[in-house]
Amino acid sequence: MLGATLLLVAWLTLSGRVALAQAGVAVAGVALAGSRLAQAGYASGSLSEAALYLDDYVTFLELLPQAVAARPTAAELFTLQARAYLEPATPEEP
Repeated sequence: MLGATLLLVAWLTLSGRVALAQAGVAVAGVALAGSRLAQAGYASGSLSEAALYLDDYVTFLELLPQAVAARPTAAELFTLQARAYLEPATPEEP
């Protein structure tokens, strides 16, 4: 794209339709605009990737009340550990 623009500006300059100073400004403007457009493309890609992470985060936040409700309390954990400690192990059957 930049090469075609340079050829067009060179042709316009050599044919006398555009002054040399104007051609230089045009080339600099096209180069600057091209780099800015490339940066905009990278930024939009980063934003779309960040949106995926935000969707996952919101989904995890929605699941948080269910996870908290399903979590055993300290008393339940203590009871389970005490029962496992006090109950004799059953021998495995051959």
